[in-house]
Amino acid sequence: MFSFKSISLAATLAFATFMLASATSGQNSGPDSAARVRELLAEKRDVLASNLTYAEAQFAQGVFHGRDVLDAQLQLLHAEWMLAESAAERVEIRESIVENRRTNESQLAERYLTGDVSFREKTDGAVARIDAEIALVKEVNRRSDGTE
Repeated sequence: MFSFKSISLAATLAFATFMLASATSGQNSGPDSAARVRELLAEKRDVLASNLTYAEAQFAQGVFHGRDVLDAQLQLLHAEWMLAESAAERVEIRESIVENRRTNESQLAERYLTGDVSFREKTDGAVARIDAEIALVKEVNRRSDGTE
């Protein structure tokens, strides 16, 4: 099924998306609230950067799996995307997300062959990579259309 990490990632992303949408919708939001949301997003990014550093250290000691590092990296990339100020930055981050999901998909496929993960987890990895590629294509299209 879904791990606690994937559920918490989805909840975090949904909340952050809601906050960003609320800040940029123009409804009851002035410069102060938009600045506050940006400040909170930067704080979130910094916390997630620390989390990635910790996950990498735990992986190096054999405590965490590679997937834990990939999940921490993915969370940080999403936070960085939300802070990106230019279309070029957003495309670059989306490319990194696709690479992250490709690596995850490959690791899940290998672990499926050894019986460490279920078929469902393996296909979830493929779907996550496909979703990341779709988001990248949309980001590139927005960039080429000139829409931000």
